[in-house]
Amino acid sequence: MTSKITELEKPTRFVDQQASGPFKIFVHEHRFESVGDGCRMTDTITVGSPVFGRLAERVILVPYLRHLITKRNNHLLAELT
Repeated sequence: MTSKITELEKPTRFVDQQASGPFKIFVHEHRFESVGDGCRMTDTITVGSPVFGRLAERVILVPYLRHLITKRNNHLLAELT
C-alpha cells in the first residue's frame, strides 16, 4: 500500500490516505494531545473492503486493523521508553 499525507496540523494531527493499494478506501487519522508529562496518540481509521463490503469490514478488516495498530503502537511505545 502506498499512502499520502493529505492533511497536516502540526503538532496535533495528520491524516494519511491510501494512494494505491488493496482497499476501496483507507484513511488513517492520527491525533496527538498533551497528557501530563507525555503525549496521547489516538488513531482513527476509515476502511472500505474492495470486494465483500460491510460484512468483510466488520468481521475481518476491523479486527485485523485494530490488532495491527495496537501492535504497532505498543512497539512505538517500547522504543520510546
